[in-house]
Amino acid sequence: MSYGHPSGATGAAQIVELVCQLSGRAGGRQEVAGARVAVAESAGGWIGAGSAAATATVLAP
Repeated sequence: MSYGHPSGATGAAQIVELVCQLSGRAGGRQEVAGARVAVAESAGGWIGAGSAAATATVLAP
């Protein structure tokens, strides 16, 4: 998922979407019925050919 926003805004949008998915409130966007674990990844900036910063978040109710 990419929103073309700074990594902070994209990361926040990913977490909101994952909470909707895990709680079954995503409606027509629901990807996996009964999902119990979700992972978000976001990276930004560049050092040479690699990302300068990266975060990974694992959500489980």
